[in-house]
Amino acid sequence: MNPKGKKDPFYDFFKKRVLFIFILLIIVFVLIIINLFRIQILFHFYWSKVANEQYERIVDIQATRGPILSSDGFSLAYDLVNYQVLLDPSQIPPSENQNVATLLSPMVEVAPSTIVSQLVTKQSQKSKYLKFKNYISLDQKNTINQYIISHSDLRGCIFFSEVQTRVYPNDPNLKPVVGFINSTQNGVFGLENYYNNNLKGTNGIAYNYMSTFIDFALPVGKQSYQKPAENGDTIVLNINYKFQHILEAAISQGVQKNNGAWGMGIIMDPNNGKILAMASVPVSDSLVFLKNNAIYNQYEPGSTFKPLVVAYALQNHILSSTDTFQVGATYKVFNKSFKDAENLSGTLSIGTILAESSNIGMIQIGQRYTPSQFWDMMGQWGITSKTGIDLPSELLPYNPPPKNWSGITQATISFGQGVAVTPIQLITAEAAVINGGTLYQPQVVAKIVSPDGKVIKQFKPVAIRQVISPEVSAQMRKYLGMVVSDGSGVGTSIDGYTIGGKTGTAQKSFGKQGYLPGKYDASFLAFFPVDKPQYICLILIDTPHPNYYAAQVAVPVFKNIFQQMIETKDLLPSNLAQQAIFLNNSGSSLSGSATDKHTKPSAINAGNPLQL
Repeated sequence: MNPKGKKDPFYDFFKKRVLFIFILLIIVFVLIIINLFRIQILFHFYWSKVANEQYERIVDIQATRGPILSSDGFSLAYDLVNYQVLLDPSQIPPSENQNVATLLSPMVEVAPSTIVSQLVTKQSQKSKYLKFKNYISLDQKNTINQYIISHSDLRGCIFFSEVQTRVYPNDPNLKPVVGFINSTQNGVFGLENYYNNNLKGTNGIAYNYMSTFIDFALPVGKQSYQKPAENGDTIVLNINYKFQHILEAAISQGVQKNNGAWGMGIIMDPNNGKILAMASVPVSDSLVFLKNNAIYNQYEPGSTFKPLVVAYALQNHILSSTDTFQVGATYKVFNKSFKDAENLSGTLSIGTILAESSNIGMIQIGQRYTPSQFWDMMGQWGITSKTGIDLPSELLPYNPPPKNWSGITQATISFGQGVAVTPIQLITAEAAVINGGTLYQPQVVAKIVSPDGKVIKQFKPVAIRQVISPEVSAQMRKYLGMVVSDGSGVGTSIDGYTIGGKTGTAQKSFGKQGYLPGKYDASFLAFFPVDKPQYICLILIDTPHPNYYAAQVAVPVFKNIFQQMIETKDLLPSNLAQQAIFLNNSGSSLSGSATDKHTKPSAINAGNPLQL
């Protein structure tokens, strides 16, 4: 016991220690207060931002991509809202695993046993995230929500992420024209690419509170900021869905029947350049190798090029409609002998030269041109430039100028050999031959419509230039009508309808190495009615065999197309008697001549490709 008046050293030590701890606590407390003041008052905005960034995200509100429609209202591409199912396995009672698996299995197309196995694994790992690859529809989402309502222990366990998917109802047939989009929702081919800025719209912006363990929005009552999305515009095409279906089926059958490598077809309104149908087959399963043969493949047109040479010569008085030409067994140019597929001889008029597809007659017409006139002719028809069609990746074939020509180049180009074109170049030029002489820019799209239904842009016909006069054009229609009535396209004729056209059988070029023996392109260019053409069509089958003449291969394809177009559009025959039959029998009287003047190929001189 401590004597009275005597200090206890242990008591003093204890007292000092308590005082020290008390002072230390006060200092710590003061520091905490100071730090809280610094955080909450001085740096409030900074730390508030840091906190919010852990939960708050700037989220794009996905704009709906605009649809693509045919001229007759069929959807060719549109956006469909789907949902991805997201689970929090750690919150799902194990007793519900089988029920959840049974519910989700048919929707996400995963076996129930697999879902149960995934849930058990995730639960053992205390994982809070499981998603399924396949998307579900709105109806399926609603079904799941109804199940959750009746099973309260699953609330907060199943979530949905909205996903927009692009749907192509006619895929793959129209893919070369319509195109497709990539993972960033941007068009990378076809119309999807060319009109991407119109179609994609503008994404909106929202500040959402997001889960830290899974990237989905938390269900909060109010978003701090939101800018709505602006949906994409609607693209309405000139393409007629029924014509497109007819063309695709006929080209596919033609390629298959004739063992062709590929084929393509175009139907155009010659009076304004509107593309009414465009088909390219086969369609590659690989997007890397997808291409539109109508605008990207180049070929030597053969005799379908001949009307361009004749029409321009008539227009510029290089040729007169009354001129005639002597043809025989062979014709020599610079020690090169040429012959016709048919054994033509004697005096031929211009109409007969085209109807019988005389190469020798065309060579003599071509020789009347100067090289500069010939080059100008090609330029005026648009053969030396792109057409400007509203599709990406249009090819411009290389055609060397006269200074690079050999002694026979002008002669061979006269009958369509030694000149490269794309199908769209050729049909655009030939449309000008028969429409009164005006070269129009081909157009796939008719108009662009805003999401609220207002027409943003109505595409009007674009006249590039007047190449020939209406009088010369009328004369050319007469000549080309003779091709079908009396010449190489006679197999096209259908009773009561006036059709004009030109066949083309061209040996395939192998570049500087010459021509591939036994390899041909068979094509047919046709229009109707002859007096006032409403439609022009180009058919091309690449490397058909064993038959390769256009009259054998391409003409029947066109006839098949034309017969179906008659029935689809109720196109009346030209004369009253036939009209009466058509109306009374609903088109059942359609019949055509089976005569084909070129069903048996003739021998070809070595190195002298056949052009019909």
